[in-house]
Amino acid sequence: MWILSFLPINPDFLELDTVKIFIRKAAHFTEYFFLSILFFRVFWWYMERRSAYFWAWAASVLYAMTDEFHQRFIPGRGASILDVGIDGMGALLGILLVWAFHKAKQSLKNRNLQMIGEE
Repeated sequence: MWILSFLPINPDFLELDTVKIFIRKAAHFTEYFFLSILFFRVFWWYMERRSAYFWAWAASVLYAMTDEFHQRFIPGRGASILDVGIDGMGALLGILLVWAFHKAKQSLKNRNLQMIGEE
């Protein structure tokens, strides 16, 4: 709570539970962001890149669904389709970042090849 004292808002208006929920949801988003990138790295070795993007995202979402199913059996926890959606969006952002990286890398490679051809 001391961290909130540095913010230009009155922390009395913030519910501690709301802050905890936001932090947990952000953590889930971040975890699945990285999980999708790791899945992509695995699938890239075994299939063409276009398929690897999809299957990395699908595997991440499937894992999120099984994680939520597992939470149904934990006392004090529950399954939430909203959490699967948040996890899926984190995974999608991870895959989009990998795609953008590969596009930028390919563009740079093509530009360098054009420069070599002009010489």
